[in-house]
Amino acid sequence: MYNEFDIVELTHDILEDNLKEGESGTIVDIYRNGKAYEVEFVNPDGTTKALLTLMPEDIRAYTSKDEYASRLFNAPISLGTVSSMTFDTVVNNDELRITTKTFESKIDKKEFRYPTIPL
Repeated sequence: MYNEFDIVELTHDILEDNLKEGESGTIVDIYRNGKAYEVEFVNPDGTTKALLTLMPEDIRAYTSKDEYASRLFNAPISLGTVSSMTFDTVVNNDELRITTKTFESKIDKKEFRYPTIPL
């Protein structure tokens, strides 16, 4: 269950409103104890792009790339010194793809896939 003003993201495209999977919005109202949510999506200039009533399966908790990075750096690192890291913007609903390059390993480049981590 989400709370009012929580940031969530779409689990799928909504073509009629020009919204793509992964776009984030803010919950502005909750209906029937979480059976549906009113979610506002805004343009970069702050104007409303769409205001939609969505079901729980239409949204998921928003996790920023910074949150993913902080969680990943707490994991054991066995490949040596990481020289670079690339974050893909959206892989799919269930994973984030991370590519690392190392100096101290025989592995030049390796791609890791992590399941999404609920907040």
